[in-house]
Amino acid sequence: MNHYRNFLLASLLSTMVLNGQSRASLSIYPLWPPSGEPNLERFPPNTYLFLDPKTENYIAYYPESLSQGTASSKGFRRLTIELENKAKVTAFTALAKSPTGELVYNYTLSNSPDSSHPLVRWVLKAETSDDSLTMEHPSWRKFGASSPTTTTRTSSSDSSPVDYSRSINPTRLIMWSTTESESPVRPGASGLSFQAKSRFRPGLTTAYFVGGPSRALAFAVPEPVMRQIQQLLNRDTMWRSATVIGPRFSPDKSALWRASDWHLGLQRLVFDGTLDSKSEFVVESQKALDAIVRAETESVAIGETRAKYVWAISARPANTFEAQLSEALKLCFE
Repeated sequence: MNHYRNFLLASLLSTMVLNGQSRASLSIYPLWPPSGEPNLERFPPNTYLFLDPKTENYIAYYPESLSQGTASSKGFRRLTIELENKAKVTAFTALAKSPTGELVYNYTLSNSPDSSHPLVRWVLKAETSDDSLTMEHPSWRKFGASSPTTTTRTSSSDSSPVDYSRSINPTRLIMWSTTESESPVRPGASGLSFQAKSRFRPGLTTAYFVGGPSRALAFAVPEPVMRQIQQLLNRDTMWRSATVIGPRFSPDKSALWRASDWHLGLQRLVFDGTLDSKSEFVVESQKALDAIVRAETESVAIGETRAKYVWAISARPANTFEAQLSEALKLCFE
């Protein structure tokens, strides 16, 4: 039980969300001081990277003496590493069923008016085993839809790499992409017609939103500093992310598996404040999921068939996000 509790706490901490946007909640880097430059002597040795909470960029600050040929220098160098998380996007998921029985995931992406950059790319985590997943959009390019080649890829250099970092099941990434000169979602605008179709039932997954400057370093950086900068060059740090509804459970996934995963997902959203722990909808949904888990773990007499659980709660969603969760839970457990 202690091992399970520790695993649960680690999972919650690793996917904390701020206002629906899953962010790097626990930074290993110190904050850039609000005024002036940091005194490196007050930090552990080899501390060169700082997080600027105002801009959400990182700042490399290091002695010039680290650079080759400047050992006698007493000065410091400052380099800003701009992130591609400047599009502040909210995703809305509408679910439907296709005539062929697939679930249709329709996404509307709204870029906040106070975003400093348009949205030019967004990425959704999908299950590697989902060989039914297809993607649609009238103008944006699409990468990672299911095919005999993408379902077996494992290299991080592939367009749909397997990602073992935050899921019990390995996941791959699917992507919609455009450019700032084509059809981006500009600040204050919404992007429509993003669609995924799949036989997989809905659950909670992660989306990444990309919009911001992508610039090469202006000058050579000493190797000790460059090693730290390279640790930033990953999607969890460079891009903005959010918890969204997407294809999650294969048709053969048990109700116990689905209920356990949904329960953990709702706990994460409560833990980080995205969901209100006192919401009637949230409380009743968690109780319903608990009931499914209990029913699925109870023994059944020989010859009897386990009763199928029908999702039914009386509490009404209190907001649009709860409404999305409500529809997804119904379709997941119908």
